[in-house]
Amino acid sequence: MGVLGGSFNPVHLGHLVVARTALLAADLSEVLLVPAAESPYKRGRPLAPAEDRVAMLELALACEAQMRVATLELERGGVSWTVDTLRELSRPGVELRLILGSDNLPGLPGWKDIEQIFELATPLVVLRTQEAPTQLAAAVEALGSEMGALLQAGFCPMEPHPGESSLIRAGLAGGEPDGGLLHEGVRVYIERRGLYGEGTL
Repeated sequence: MGVLGGSFNPVHLGHLVVARTALLAADLSEVLLVPAAESPYKRGRPLAPAEDRVAMLELALACEAQMRVATLELERGGVSWTVDTLRELSRPGVELRLILGSDNLPGLPGWKDIEQIFELATPLVVLRTQEAPTQLAAAVEALGSEMGALLQAGFCPMEPHPGESSLIRAGLAGGEPDGGLLHEGVRVYIERRGLYGEGTL
């Protein structure tokens, strides 16, 4: 089972490409997309309401038979630590794979209880940018030989895919098109709900 966390504020096609790439590369049974109540690394940044982020995820995943939304972090509330989520998902006989976009790599060695994270779930790293190989090498070195080897073994290459939620939000706030980076249902939902308009970032 793959686990892909994030703010999903909003979910965009880059998230789906990462999930699909991991699903196929590791032959996963399913991928859970887990929206954070509050990201520990983005504290103070405004988020769309939880119910809206969940609704957008459900729209984006409507045709993805092996992906589903898991709301355990929203139900738990507070800061959403990855280690707590993996503890909650851990079950006998279920192998967890933690899906990481390469944009997570620079901060990964400083994540809370990183050693236990690697005990609970095997990392699966999807390289999203041209800088990713350098980021991966730096993270491997910082984590040490055992965790670094697991991280490197989970390398999952893909073509760099544009898509960054902060840039999409900025574009929407300025009345600019999303550049085709939003699922059509998500784009319509954002317009209907008036999310990410001017003054909402």
